[in-house]
Amino acid sequence: MAPKVGIDAYSLTGPSRREICEPDVFAMLRKVKELGADGLQSTVPDDPAEMGRAFDLAAELGLYLEPYVRLPIHFRNDAEQIELRRRRLPRLFAACAERGIRTLHCTMGARERFEDLPRWKEFVQATAACVRDLGPLLREHGLRLGIENHWDYTTYEIVEIAERVGPDLVGVGLDTGNLPILGEAPAAAVERSAPYTVTTHLKEFFLISTPTGAARPLVTLGDGQVGMAEAVKLLYRHNPELNFTIEDHAVIYPLDYFERWWLEAVPELTTGDVAAMARLARQGDGWVHQHLVADPHAAELVPWSIRGPGRLKEDVARVKTWLAEA
Repeated sequence: MAPKVGIDAYSLTGPSRREICEPDVFAMLRKVKELGADGLQSTVPDDPAEMGRAFDLAAELGLYLEPYVRLPIHFRNDAEQIELRRRRLPRLFAACAERGIRTLHCTMGARERFEDLPRWKEFVQATAACVRDLGPLLREHGLRLGIENHWDYTTYEIVEIAERVGPDLVGVGLDTGNLPILGEAPAAAVERSAPYTVTTHLKEFFLISTPTGAARPLVTLGDGQVGMAEAVKLLYRHNPELNFTIEDHAVIYPLDYFERWWLEAVPELTTGDVAAMARLARQGDGWVHQHLVADPHAAELVPWSIRGPGRLKEDVARVKTWLAEA
């Protein structure tokens, strides 16, 4: 089977929740089909009938639907949220198994490691314990979880979780654009993560310097500093069944790696990681000054609802080309 290239829900909804499409799985499925993609990564409805309708529409459109999932743990120990997530999992797992879905993307964390690093490290241990507890249910349904390197988990931590619990249960939900969010050198992080990657957010960036470190604008896949073509081919070689899901969106995020509080919150970084951030920011400054890339702040003035659809189409086309070469 040819590898599939899809789009993540946030690419369509954006920070306003309505940039290109409303946050409705049925509307988003139709939109990704229109954009030339092969699938959607998204939350699916809790209601069993509506969940079934979503999977049925995906099948009717010839698309994959890779669900989001949240583990039944919570950094602030919100008992109600934990119980809601716990009750939802068996139903979702069963629905996925019935339809031959083998992976779910898990996004957790909201910059909590920067609030209390010791508690965050305890939460990483709790994550591993939670996945281990879910092991029988995951194995029963033939499922694996991809934990995203979102705002808190580094790939160092996720690989450690996978090795501890078992890569048959959990791996990396690799977001290439989030690697610099926690200061990880992209080339080394992709190489480290590739053997464990089970879900993806393909996201392209370049860095520019700021007084506190750098800022991270996003660009069309292949036009930034990830080395995206080779990253896609490497991921495919390690996992030919991987869904190559694109996440592209507006907003420039800060990376405050010159600040002591920031560095202390990410102790697993190496000097090579931090040096790579500085090198990439210097390179990005040169790109902007030489007009090799559009000024990112000027680009942000154009709403994502206008520039997003065309860029997502180009992203999809480029990933399909790289996979054909692989």
